[in-house]
Amino acid sequence: QHHMAGKLFQAETLYKEILQSEPNNPDALNLLGVINHQAGNLDLAVDLISKALKAYPEFPEALNNLGNAYIDLDLFQEAIDSYNLALSINPKYEVGKNNLCEAFYKLGNYFHKLSKYEEATVNYVKALTIKPRHAKASFNLGVTFSAQGKLEEAAKSYIVSLASDPNQAEPHSNLGNVLVKLKRYNDAVE
Repeated sequence: QHHMAGKLFQAETLYKEILQSEPNNPDALNLLGVINHQAGNLDLAVDLISKALKAYPEFPEALNNLGNAYIDLDLFQEAIDSYNLALSINPKYEVGKNNLCEAFYKLGNYFHKLSKYEEATVNYVKALTIKPRHAKASFNLGVTFSAQGKLEEAAKSYIVSLASDPNQAEPHSNLGNVLVKLKRYNDAVE
């Protein structure tokens, strides 16, 4: 209750008390790891949550929390593996699906920054397979296609992004620029 109320110091104190009497309590280890993640102590968070998973390997919430910590450490593949394992334990785990989607999206961004467009494309498509109306993933997929000279695909991605969130200026602008390159001037003006 303290943790949910944002009283992290009180929650941390109680989790540590539990661990004094039950050093392998998976709930206390997991939630103490979450508090450390929230405080920016990412390595300690990973260590604590990993200990929770040693005590109770089929713990989807802990796997999800571990994935979240990995994301913030830019360990995208480890995060994806963790989310996938959570979903293999509980296929209906919606939080896991959303976080897996975000992991693929962020991995796509990572590869895009490195100009590894094929890898970026694969990961954006994986994100969109999980959440087809992910406006940012659709937009970034369009940017990636544009960078590769795949203008038709870029236009389609910008249109999907705009269908998800029509009030974005950048996809409108990028779509217009792509349509000019495709010599579809009337569409570009629109």
